[in-house]
Amino acid sequence: MSEQEKNNAGAKKQLGARHIKLLWGRAAERCAMCRDPLTADGEAADADSYVLGEQAHIAGEKPGAARYDASLSPTYVNSYANLILLCRNHHGEVDKNEDDWPPSRLHKLKADHESWVRAQFQNLGNVFRQRDL
Repeated sequence: MSEQEKNNAGAKKQLGARHIKLLWGRAAERCAMCRDPLTADGEAADADSYVLGEQAHIAGEKPGAARYDASLSPTYVNSYANLILLCRNHHGEVDKNEDDWPPSRLHKLKADHESWVRAQFQNLGNVFRQRDL
């Protein structure tokens, strides 16, 4: 086992708040595949809101994980660049079907989804700018 693999095989590293905010914000709290909302409100008047989405690693975090790549640093693996926001069903799909979902395809899916989000807000941009004046 190489030194990089030993470093990567250690304890799970926490995702930084900055990376989580970027991921959820740029995805507009939507699954990158089905675009379903990934948060919900409880129905009871005093119920809390809850999270349905999952912050999925594009390249797996540790040996044995889907798309694990020992050449990647733990810092990169746990960064916004290596994360994609998915619903539970699609997270399971991409991890159980690695051959169908290589990192290049997941990076493209993420980029396409974030472009779609930006386009949705650009269509509303003039409304918000006029209101803010």
